[in-house]
Amino acid sequence: IDITAILKWLIEISENCQLHLFSAFALKYLAKYLIERFKDFDTAAGLIGKYEIMLHRNPLYKFLFYSELGRQYFFEKDNDGAYYYLSGIRDIMVPDIYTEKIDYLIAYLQVAYQKEQLSLAYRIATEALKLALGRPNYLLEDKVKLYGESAIGLSNENRLVNALTQYS
Repeated sequence: IDITAILKWLIEISENCQLHLFSAFALKYLAKYLIERFKDFDTAAGLIGKYEIMLHRNPLYKFLFYSELGRQYFFEKDNDGAYYYLSGIRDIMVPDIYTEKIDYLIAYLQVAYQKEQLSLAYRIATEALKLALGRPNYLLEDKVKLYGESAIGLSNENRLVNALTQYS
C-alpha cells in the first residue's frame, strides 16, 4: 500500500469537494508520514510551496501543518528547524478543542528552553497549563508535567519562592 499516494489522493478529493479542513489534516499527516517513515524533511517542507494556497486559506490550516513540521524537527533534535516552524505560528488563534494546540505548546516550550529563551518558555508553559486545566480531555500526567514546566520556568525567572509555592 502506497500511503503517500493515498494521502495525496485524499488531499485532492477533499479539495475538490471543498472539505478544506479535511485536506489540511491529510496534508499534516502526509508530512508526518514522510518524516517518520523516510526521514524526508526536504519533501515534507517542500509541501509548503505545493499547497501554499491551501495553507493560506485559513490560519488554522497553516497552524496544523507548521506545528507538525516543527514538532518533527524537535523530535529529531533540530532545534533551529523546530524553532523556525513553531515560532512562526505563535500568534495564530486556535480553538481550544484542537488537541494539536497543547502538543504545539509543549514542543515550543522545550525548544525555547533549548535556545535559552527562558522567559518565553515560562510564558508558553503557563499558557499550556492553563489550557490543559481548562479541558477535561487532557491526561492528569500531562497536567502534572505542565505544572513542573511552569515551576521550572518560575525558577529560571529567579522567582524561587513562587516556584515552590505557586503550584503546591
